[in-house]
Amino acid sequence: MAAGESKVTVFKVSTLDDTAKGTYSSPASAEATNHDKVSDSVDVNVELVAVLAATGFSMIEFLSLTFLSFIIIGLARVLRRKVFA
Repeated sequence: MAAGESKVTVFKVSTLDDTAKGTYSSPASAEATNHDKVSDSVDVNVELVAVLAATGFSMIEFLSLTFLSFIIIGLARVLRRKVFA
């Protein structure tokens, strides 16, 4: 990175099951051979997401896949009727 340049980094992490929804302070630091150590703190927003335990899908993903499956089955039935009619 050039002097004065900034970079945004986004992290997706997993938390413990009992972690409460909310905003947490997250400290960070960096150091290099040609610079003194720098540090800062940022607020991290923890959101709760419903996940189906057995599959790992969220509810929206599960419903989308279910809906898509019904569409595919319906199209297969219609096409079969047209071919064998």
